[in-house]
Formats: sequence, C-alpha cells, structure tokens
Amino acid sequence: MTAIENQTLRPPEANVGVVSETTKRREFLEYARDHTKSEYDELIDAWKQIDTKAQGATAIAGIFLAAAFAYARAPTTPLVAVEKWGLGLVVCCLVAAIGFAAWAMFVRPTFALTARKVCGMVAEAIQAQDASSELTRRYEGILADTIDALGPVNRSLLNHVNVKAGRLRLAHIAILAAATGIVLLTIRALAFAT
Repeated sequence: MTAIENQTLRPPEANVGVVSETTKRREFLEYARDHTKSEYDELIDAWKQIDTKAQGATAIAGIFLAAAFAYARAPTTPLVAVEKWGLGLVVCCLVAAIGFAAWAMFVRPTFALTARKVCGMVAEAIQAQDASSELTRRYEGILADTIDALGPVNRSLLNHVNVKAGRLRLAHIAILAAATGIVLLTIRALAFAT
C-alpha cells in the first residue's frame, strides 16, 4: 500500500485509539469511491489520448494519400503494371487507415453518473430530520450507491476504450503497410532508373 493510500485509510487524529465501526466503514467507502473516480479519470485520459493519436494517423495518411495521387498523376516515367498495382494497394491502405482512424474517433456515448442522480440521493438524505447516526448511515448509503453506479460506468468506458484502441491499431497497421509499399515502390523505381 502506498503512503497516499495509508493516509487516506488512516482514521482521523481525534479518534486515534478509539475508532468506531462507523468511522472505519465510512473511510473504506470513501476510499473505494475515490479509487473508482480515479479509475474513471484514467479511462477518460486514455480516451483522449486515443482520439489525439487517431487525429495524427488521419493527418499522416492524408498527406501520404495526397502524395500518392500527385505521383500517379504525373509520374517521372510511365508506370508499369507492377507499379500501378503497388500504388493502388498503397492508396487502398491509406484510405483504410483514414477510415479506421475516423472510426476510432467516433463519438462516444456519455459515461457519467449524472449530477441529478447524486443530488437526488443527497437531498433525500438531508431531508430526513433523523438523528446523527441516521445521517451517517444515509451518507454511507450514498457512498455505496455512488460506487455501485460508477462501477458499470467504468466497465462500459473500459470496453469502449479497448474498441477505440483496436480501431486505432488497425489504422496504424494500414499506415505501416502503405509506408512499406511506398518504400518498395521507391526502391524499384530507383533500381530501374539507372
């Protein structure tokens, strides 16, 4: 356990020596809520990083695609059948890369515990004019409900992040295949140019 986690789980200084079951339970629930929120934040960061990389992949593939069309339109020497087929394969790979990258950037559904739901849980707990122990129990209930609500949100977000990463991986593979084709076509052109 890290120092930060130990600090989070340490009972309040005023209660050192005698820690009630309620305090322990509340602290564990707060720790679980904080951990779940931290996991959510990390998944959202991963989502943003994938989108950024997909935008870069789209730009790279677009630049190479423009170069391929420019080369096909005005070749320095007439293209033989192998070069035409190779260039066609490169163009197909680049178009596929753009498609996969755009697919990876596809808009996502909303993954969040709505503020309205949280506010409703808090309002319900506060409206009760019960004793302090009842409010403590209700607070623990809100923490548990929040953790229960964030769990499925995080699982769904993780699944979507993995799908996006898979689509981006396909875009990168297509760019790599196109780059390999360009290198081979360039080597062939240089070898037969002399």
